[in-house]
Amino acid sequence: MSKLLTATVLAAVLGSAQEDLDKLSQKLGSAWTEIGGDTYKGLTVSKWQNDSLNREEVWWASEAEESFLLVRDDVFVLAQAGDDGDWFTLPKTVIIFRAGAWHRVEREGEKVPFRDLVGHWKLAETEGTEARDACGYGSHGKHVKGPKVDADSRSLAFDGKGAHVNVGAAPILSLSDGFTLAAWVRPSGAGGEAGGIIASKEGEYELGRSPDGKIQFAMANETPGWNWTETEAALPVDKWTHVAWSYSAKEKITRVYANGKEVFKTAAEGKIGDEYPDQNEFWIGGRQKEGGAEFFEGRIADVRLYDSALKAEEVAAIHSATAR
Repeated sequence: MSKLLTATVLAAVLGSAQEDLDKLSQKLGSAWTEIGGDTYKGLTVSKWQNDSLNREEVWWASEAEESFLLVRDDVFVLAQAGDDGDWFTLPKTVIIFRAGAWHRVEREGEKVPFRDLVGHWKLAETEGTEARDACGYGSHGKHVKGPKVDADSRSLAFDGKGAHVNVGAAPILSLSDGFTLAAWVRPSGAGGEAGGIIASKEGEYELGRSPDGKIQFAMANETPGWNWTETEAALPVDKWTHVAWSYSAKEKITRVYANGKEVFKTAAEGKIGDEYPDQNEFWIGGRQKEGGAEFFEGRIADVRLYDSALKAEEVAAIHSATAR
């Protein structure tokens, strides 16, 4: 068993329990409740719960010589870290506090970036009508108008006529300062008359395929603003392509990647606002705006949303680790 971080080192990463839980409450839009205590390996443990996390529980333990964060997911797990502050042994999922914000972690490979992941819909369920949020924030989606499960390719098939996944309007999915949205897509047709949406947070940001098969995007910032920006990068029919789109308000740039390589970049500026304040749902395979006629036709898998602009090497690592 690898050595745990000392309290001094880990405190610099995690901060105090109550303050950190307060910050996470603000991010999730709902509060934590202390629901009891216990002991673990001789340490006093306080137990907290947040309803928006689907009854998942975060445990905080602290002693003079050792501090660590425990998370109850499907199994009881222990987060470990090296003395240099780098996480080297991680369970399936864990919550950590770092750089002034909480981050949900899911490691699928040693090189897959795990920072800032706020939504992860694998769309790999083999039955049922729910698209689970694998990163743990509880933003689970519901199948609407019958997207079809494709067990062989671990994806969902969309008909371009209305089938989509509705994730809802969780506050954690509203990203004003930057993001990275990534997914595997395999178009089988043009989609709706205006093309096909891969994923959309209505009135805030959306990524899609244009009627002529090119990657396009829109976001409600100052520039380029809430209108389609079409790239020259194609999403070919009947072929899997990994597409990723990032934006950093601080760096004033937006980038598009296809199969791990940058294919487009342009200057962009301003925090992301909300073009339609009364419509804020996150959809996969379509968009909430009535009459949009932009439903995706084909298969979509492994949709990921980060609350920061990933680096090029991090996007490449996702593509490589999840290759189809």
